[in-house]
Amino acid sequence: MRKFILLTIFLYLGWEYYVTNNGGTSITEVVNSRVITPLKARFNKRQQKRFSTNESYFECDGRQYCKQMTSIEEAYFFNRHCPNTDLDSDYDGELCEGDPRF
Repeated sequence: MRKFILLTIFLYLGWEYYVTNNGGTSITEVVNSRVITPLKARFNKRQQKRFSTNESYFECDGRQYCKQMTSIEEAYFFNRHCPNTDLDSDYDGELCEGDPRF
């Protein structure tokens, strides 16, 4: 098993050296273009569908905290468009995680 792992590492490094010196496509570029980019696009579309609202329905009125919001869509609107909000405590993109209403 150890020989297989060493051989795999050696082949990967050899391929990266070949690509770097001969102008080919590296493995990381292929993985990024064929796997990572489509997954990111799919995730972003899903997030936009999930939280798409008529944004003219909401307006900034000074509310800052999750307990002051009536819906998760409203929280996303306030987080995107209003200053001084504290809706994402750990900055991971998920708003009002600790609020059981949402």
